[in-house]
Amino acid sequence: MKGKKEITSFFGCIFLALFILYSGFSFSQTTNISTNSSQAAAGTPAAGATSVLLYYFTLNVTVGAPSFTAINNFTTSGSYIAGDLVNLKLWMSNFEFFGGGTLVTITTLAAGLGPGTHTFAFANPLPGTGQKYFWITADFASNAICSDAITCDLITSGMYAITGTKNYGTNDPAGTQTVTGGGCQTLPVELISFTGKNADKENFLAWSTATETNNNYFTLEQSLDAVLFKEIKRVPGGGNTLEIKNYKAIDTAPYEGISYYRLKQTDYNGKFTYSSIIAVEGNGNPAVGKPYPNPNTGKFNFNVFSAANDKIHISLFNIYGGLVYEEIKELKEGNNHVEMNADFLITGSYFLKTVIEGNNSVTINKVVRY
Repeated sequence: MKGKKEITSFFGCIFLALFILYSGFSFSQTTNISTNSSQAAAGTPAAGATSVLLYYFTLNVTVGAPSFTAINNFTTSGSYIAGDLVNLKLWMSNFEFFGGGTLVTITTLAAGLGPGTHTFAFANPLPGTGQKYFWITADFASNAICSDAITCDLITSGMYAITGTKNYGTNDPAGTQTVTGGGCQTLPVELISFTGKNADKENFLAWSTATETNNNYFTLEQSLDAVLFKEIKRVPGGGNTLEIKNYKAIDTAPYEGISYYRLKQTDYNGKFTYSSIIAVEGNGNPAVGKPYPNPNTGKFNFNVFSAANDKIHISLFNIYGGLVYEEIKELKEGNNHVEMNADFLITGSYFLKTVIEGNNSVTINKVVRY
């Protein structure tokens, strides 16, 4: 009888273990994330096109019931501007191809749509174990600019907010979507170049256009930090022309160190567009030297001369003015070697701002993370 009870007890333990395993009462969860052949390919959507595929991934819950609540700081890049898009959407389906099965919208972004980082935050959509398919799409504006292009860059494991154990599969960058046709708008001014150089205490700016349509005037704007700009010159435009036109302007009061500039082009009807930002270094002698090596993997060095024991405030901004890194370091009197490690940054350009606390000396340099 004793042997029979032991056998019964043994099979009871096995049954209990199987019950716990298959009934969902598990103390861990596993999530596999990957992409496959359904990844968005390069395309040429028309202005006004909706649900244009930008990115794809699968999420397969193999054990437990994890919570999926965000995709943080994923990046879109390209020549497009925020006005080219109406929104970005995240979708989920139980079918591998977009439009098949039960397709639902998880969340929508309708602001801050320009190139840069974005975040989808949402209530957990996962019903439990099993495989689900996700897409990021864009709705293009009816007046999107011809030839503007957008790419959803590689989304890495760390960008997914998922509880439990996460097994990340091979992920591929998506194809570039380039606006073509559908009533897309042509740019009023085709800018060939925009350059600047320092001479003594003045900065000389020059730009050239290949064609102009209804171009009323240019506004030359200046900035200390490449974020906040002010108007310093207004230059009449060429109206309507198919000939190359050259323009010049002088900034008689540049900032010490680096001054940043951009052009604002305004049509006769009041519509306007901005150029890219350029930097011009003056002939001053800032206390903070240029960061090196540059480009870099995110580990930058620079030399600082301080007149006394002091502190230096270090801030790093993306090209849209968003703060991505900051710290405060102690300075001793004399020459200092300062190191900063921001290797978590994604590839791209940033602005490194330093402020010496004792004299409020500000220096800004453009740095590149490759």
